[in-house]
Amino acid sequence: MTRRLWSPEAFEGTLCIPLVSDFYPSHSPKALATILTTLEPSRMHRTKWNQKKKKKKKKKKKKKEEEEEEEEEEEEEEEEEEEEEEEEEEEGKRKEDNKNGP
Repeated sequence: MTRRLWSPEAFEGTLCIPLVSDFYPSHSPKALATILTTLEPSRMHRTKWNQKKKKKKKKKKKKKEEEEEEEEEEEEEEEEEEEEEEEEEEEGKRKEDNKNGP
């Protein structure tokens, strides 16, 4: 797959000739047009970029999973605390009932 950095139309006309000739006096505009329109990103660069992108996605996904696990653990702890409080209240009521009983 080739990716074009500049369209060939950009190098046609009177405006591009002075601009290009100022930057590259040894090259003709047509030669520069050919070079720039046939450039392709190196496979190595693309591969590294893709690898970095995948690593970032993995880190983001892993971080999100860890946060979800932490939230679940917190919810479980809260539920356990509530259950313990309810059990303590029930025990307190039973003791009072036993004292006030027969």
